[in-house]
Amino acid sequence: LVKVGDRILVSKHVGLEGTSIVASDFEAETSKFLNDEEIKEAKSYSKLLSVKEESLISRKFNVRALHDITEGGVLGAVWEMATNLGLGARIKYEDIPVTDVTKKLTKGFNLDPLRFISSGSMMIIVDKNDSEKLIEEAKLSGLLFTDIGELVDKGIVMEKNGEKIEIAEPSPDELYKVV
Repeated sequence: LVKVGDRILVSKHVGLEGTSIVASDFEAETSKFLNDEEIKEAKSYSKLLSVKEESLISRKFNVRALHDITEGGVLGAVWEMATNLGLGARIKYEDIPVTDVTKKLTKGFNLDPLRFISSGSMMIIVDKNDSEKLIEEAKLSGLLFTDIGELVDKGIVMEKNGEKIEIAEPSPDELYKVV
């Protein structure tokens, strides 16, 4: 059973699928913001979209819930998870893992990387006593798991530069602004 204080982790980096799609399908436009090496990296994110390994690693711990972060990005996933669990969530903007290439691409296209389709990244709700162990186990397998926040009684918020911003219900994915 989930409870207040459970930690919210994400695997890999958010925005991988969106970055890959835009760089592949809109390469000419993307080249205005990314150099050839960065475009190559962005396209390579398509090879990172499976979350099978995250699932297998997570099974070894007191994981309460797993959610593949897809349309609506990490903010959509936080809102969906908290709402479906009947709790609130508090996450920290600065802790959300976004690659430099994704940051550059989303800035160039004026997109929010936190609301960008993020298949390949898994959201994991885990008992606070297991979160560090899970992060370490993932690291041994070559995977990045990042603690971005926790479940709370009520309110779904993101702290950014000391300010609390309410996370709204997911709207159409940022990808649709490009495609």
